[in-house]
Amino acid sequence: QCIAPLGMESGQIPDRDLSASSSFNDGNVGPQNGRLNQEIKGGAWCPKAQVTTEASEWLQVELPGVHVLTAVGTQGRFGNGQGVEYAESYVLEYWRPRLNKWLRYRAADGQE
Repeated sequence: QCIAPLGMESGQIPDRDLSASSSFNDGNVGPQNGRLNQEIKGGAWCPKAQVTTEASEWLQVELPGVHVLTAVGTQGRFGNGQGVEYAESYVLEYWRPRLNKWLRYRAADGQE
């Protein structure tokens, strides 16, 4: 199905297919804890250093085969009501096998 979720929320995408540039604490806020609508341990992925506009942190999801994404969902950390952390903005990058490199997603109007 073209609009079916890929499996981040359900766990269909296994933890081994998630990686990150860094983690404040792998066990509590590692990339495997950054699943939509889940309250797993720390409730989110959290990079090691505080993120700024100059920082370059990333969360990577390995998908089996080639996929076309039609939507991406994000959320902040709930943390049992104590979390107030969330991404104010992000850039989506994808790997194109034939080009053998990462590309930034741009809409038809050229906006990232």
